[in-house]
Amino acid sequence: MLKIYRLYRKPRFSEILLEKKEIEKGNTIPADTVIDIILKKFGFTPVQFWKYILTDVKIYVADPWYNPVTSQDIAIIENACRSVLKSYEYIQTIFDCDDFTCVMIGEVSKLRYRYMKNYAFGYCWILLNIDGRVYGHATCFYIDESLRFRWFEPQLCREIDFDRFDPKPVLIVI
Repeated sequence: MLKIYRLYRKPRFSEILLEKKEIEKGNTIPADTVIDIILKKFGFTPVQFWKYILTDVKIYVADPWYNPVTSQDIAIIENACRSVLKSYEYIQTIFDCDDFTCVMIGEVSKLRYRYMKNYAFGYCWILLNIDGRVYGHATCFYIDESLRFRWFEPQLCREIDFDRFDPKPVLIVI
């Protein structure tokens, strides 16, 4: 079952605790457009309705709008990734794909604050079909300025083409 959680439609708990800071939105895309891009990416369209029934995927969308990630933004994100994650190596169970992904999301959150841009950058858990075997993986993605879904692999600090492995989403968070 496909379930989309539009968290931005709920009141913010932090608003009762903290003073709100308003920022200039600038070039933004609405959350519903981000949702449409994600649904289209994985083939969740009315034409392929069977995937709604056969897929158990959850999509969490936190904010009502996002800034598309420009080529300049992705260069900044790649540099942040390299500066923080370059010294870490993959250690199964201890520091593996989900850990790289969590650190990367934290770094992008700091960049959001520094540049006052709500980057359309999130993470997802996917199943990949490689040579007939199914592998689970956690990684990142972003929506670029052409409104395309792009993969970002924090273990490599760059884009990677997961599409060649027929990715099936399990959890998507932005």
